[in-house]
Amino acid sequence: RGHLFDFNDPDGLGDVLRSLLGNPDERARSQRRAYAFSRRMLWSQVGTDYVELTRQLAREAAAPGTRVLDRRSLPELRLEHLIRMTDDTGLFQHAVHSVPDRRFGYCVDDNARALIVTLLARRANGSGDSSGTERLITTYLSYLHHSQGDDGQFQNFMDFRRNLDGMPGSEDCVGRALWALGLAVALAPDEGHRLLARTMFHKAMTLPLAFGPRGCALGILALDAYLQHEPDHGPARATLDSLGAALIRRFELEADAGWRWFEPELTYENALLPLALFRFSIRTGDQHALRVARDSLSFLESTCFGNGHLQMVGNAGWHARGAEPMVADEQPIDASAFVLAFRSAHD
Repeated sequence: RGHLFDFNDPDGLGDVLRSLLGNPDERARSQRRAYAFSRRMLWSQVGTDYVELTRQLAREAAAPGTRVLDRRSLPELRLEHLIRMTDDTGLFQHAVHSVPDRRFGYCVDDNARALIVTLLARRANGSGDSSGTERLITTYLSYLHHSQGDDGQFQNFMDFRRNLDGMPGSEDCVGRALWALGLAVALAPDEGHRLLARTMFHKAMTLPLAFGPRGCALGILALDAYLQHEPDHGPARATLDSLGAALIRRFELEADAGWRWFEPELTYENALLPLALFRFSIRTGDQHALRVARDSLSFLESTCFGNGHLQMVGNAGWHARGAEPMVADEQPIDASAFVLAFRSAHD
């Protein structure tokens, strides 16, 4: 590719240049060889090489027995804001910046979410957890107990003066409360908590049989959690089987070649639906449920992951079949539902 001359030898450099200038064929050969050699250092080729290096490292990191993410690299689990947002009644619905906003009181939905979080936080931190999760678990479970009627139904909203609004909770409200109670049966810190959660769970266990897709999915998650602790409970297993079949049937009625979903529009917390069928398949071994879970999650990914980042369906109008998805007012619960769904897909 080149022609050598000695260090600090301008006469030698002159000889090489005169030789090349007097020999067009040799000059052309040197040019071609130098050009071909330099092609691997074009910026586009350097970029391709980095992509291939990244893929190689990812394959090596994902090899059996390799932990891609070291637990020690995760941030500390901190509950300060949750504690700040909770009084001796329950979790406030809203805050002004970092201060509880008492004007909006409490709701079953949020206290059920909080119960799920604290149960899982206590499990993650171990029984020696010093972050106060046991007190929080007691508070949230007590709130749910006060809000449940003898028919198993929940009154969702309570004002700051502890007056329930008297209106029955939505399907989401009941399903999420049931999910929290199922986890409490499996994970609560003492027998008293577990016995109360079990009694409350039995009151509401069959309510999701009359629900739509999202309430049905929450019911499946609730029963899956409950069956972790009582795997031989016949009525719970029968209810789970009915809900799983209903959600699969809903998918088959709504889905077509270009719309692989359970409803005619994508709305909020969408990944709960494939998540429920992944859990159902893990619990029952149902392969049909697994196929629907994979299919629907893949469709949801194709809608919400684009241009290299996550773009949730906006709550300001949703995403109807055949229309463009709204992008305004994305919700954090949609992202957390994706995390749970991907984890169960991995399982």
